[in-house]
Amino acid sequence: MTRALADLVSPLKVFEYGERLTRYLSERRDETLTQTTLRQQSAGVARPEDIEAVDHLLLDFVAGERSRAHVVIDTHAVTRERYGYRVTPYSLKRFASLSPDAICVFYTSPEAAVERIDKAAEGRRGVTVWGAGFHTACRHR
Repeated sequence: MTRALADLVSPLKVFEYGERLTRYLSERRDETLTQTTLRQQSAGVARPEDIEAVDHLLLDFVAGERSRAHVVIDTHAVTRERYGYRVTPYSLKRFASLSPDAICVFYTSPEAAVERIDKAAEGRRGVTVWGAGFHTACRHR
């Protein structure tokens, strides 16, 4: 989605949270992790202090880039763990310091989510149509 947006909006800087978290964890653990590994092991490799550290990287990124380009933050705050759903917290104070001009939330139908995961899981566990719908419902509560 952000690649298509970059073709329409210039200059554009994107902070892709999953990619930044993967890179941060790879450096902290001194081993190469992939987004597939992060999706497979999620809470097993990303601790709350890791999320906190990447949140600070996000704040620094926005502070440095906002005056030079449009900024998009691409993030997925809800993950499906073995024990249920995990929502990554973000403090209201931190969020306010981002000063967003707009917040866009993209959804897909549960059927489309199931089809995409079935075609290319990339570390994600399979999901039912009901489960995909529940995951989406969790995002806006």
